Amino acid sequence: MAAEEKRLTNRQKQALETKKLLEDTGRILLRKGIDTFRIEDLTKECGVSKGTFYHYFENKDQFVLHLSMDVYVELEKELERRKGEPVREQLRYYVEEHTKSMVNGFTKQYYLSVLNEQNVLQGGADKMDYDQKAIEKILQAGINNGELKKELPVTEISRLIFVALCGRSLYWLIQKDKCDPMKLAEELLNIFFVPAVEKYYI
Repeated sequence: MAAEEKRLTNRQKQALETKKLLEDTGRILLRKGIDTFRIEDLTKECGVSKGTFYHYFENKDQFVLHLSMDVYVELEKELERRKGEPVREQLRYYVEEHTKSMVNGFTKQYYLSVLNEQNVLQGGADKMDYDQKAIEKILQAGINNGELKKELPVTEISRLIFVALCGRSLYWLIQKDKCDPMKLAEELLNIFFVPAVEKYYI
């Protein structure tokens, strides 16, 4: 029985290593551009079959969506380390880093993915909820530490900020060669985000 459990553990370990290999190699290949990314290239580079890839991921879109979450998980961890900073600075950091992640190659495929109803059900909507909650945490921390008034409508303002960020991302995709994403981020901060929270400062 113990030997059987050990074999099972070894198989599980090998499966995790294979999945990590696909993820790590995928990140490298995606730097060359999502449009040219092919599952065949990924599996060949990893030395595994296409069937192995489809054991872990349903398709290219779902794979890219999965990888894109890494960026936001790390962003949330950094925000946790910065939670003692003023709300203005945390919002600025979040928007700037969110913008940088937007231009790293994942955004185009991500938006194409989440606009597909099936993929929204599989993870796109979860990611959007994850992003909005990151903003909520910044605002709620501001209330908890006495920087912001308790009357601040955390959910509503967080939703508006996130919707504006989504609109910014889509605008950038459409006008990609005609606009500076970091300038767009600065405009959102100064014209909309900061004033939306301003009257709730103590």
